[in-house]
Amino acid sequence: MNHLFEDWESIQVRIQQARGLVLFLDYDGTLTPIVSQPELALCPPEVKRHLDQLRDLPSVYLTIISGRSLEDVKDDALAASSIKAMIDPKDIAQLAVFLASDAAKSISGQVIPIDNDRQKA
Repeated sequence: MNHLFEDWESIQVRIQQARGLVLFLDYDGTLTPIVSQPELALCPPEVKRHLDQLRDLPSVYLTIISGRSLEDVKDDALAASSIKAMIDPKDIAQLAVFLASDAAKSISGQVIPIDNDRQKA
């Protein structure tokens, strides 16, 4: 397996040609410096600015990975987010149930975002 940057030129081309991009980024030690206590791991302003710019791109979806509890991550993420809401997995399940029902029989080939109104019509 090659390191990401050993193949960066070909990866960059693939990213530019992609219709969408999902990024999975580790919080502790990657987005933030390693610290002795988790509550001291603060995301630097420059990193937050870059994450905000990525988040606002229409076909980029960010996922922050952490070994912390969901509540800790949720509180930190919401405090730093302009959305101020998390997507509930039940919303995705409800959409799947609807799409599998007879009520959705004439829906085909649609993209239905569940993104806390991140996309504007």
